[in-house]
Amino acid sequence: MEESNKLIHEYEDFASSFLPNLTSYESNMISSVMITEFNRKPQGPVVNYSPSFISNNSSTSDETDESSMIINERKHRRMISNRESARRSRVRKQRQLNELFTQVARLTNENQGLMTKLNRFLEFHEEVLQENDKLKNEILELKKLLSEVQLDNTYTTLGDLIFFRGRSS
Repeated sequence: MEESNKLIHEYEDFASSFLPNLTSYESNMISSVMITEFNRKPQGPVVNYSPSFISNNSSTSDETDESSMIINERKHRRMISNRESARRSRVRKQRQLNELFTQVARLTNENQGLMTKLNRFLEFHEEVLQENDKLKNEILELKKLLSEVQLDNTYTTLGDLIFFRGRSS
């Protein structure tokens, strides 16, 4: 267990050199994954995560271990890079989703405002139509009254003519 913790600290130092922008949460997550991985019993061939190139043996197995270690480091870097890319993608999608929710709320409010304004205009339009009908009826009444006055005036004028004719004869 102590050996695996030492390896994890070596890995963290190694990882911090190529992933300096990791948050402490992400770094802790990677550490916990590494602890789990180191403490798990191997199910296949055991890969030594400690740098084997430190030993002075120059046999082919050391070279194989070294190349295998380099390949494993590259795979691990790629895995971390892919995870970070996926995290950025999730954050970007969440940001877009939040922007869409904000836009929906804004448009809903704007729509309600426009509906209220439209209802006020429709009420005002109805009042204007009623006033217009009232004025048209008033005009008709006034025209009728005017024609009656003119007709009465005509009869008065005719009566005056007859009256004056009778006096002059």
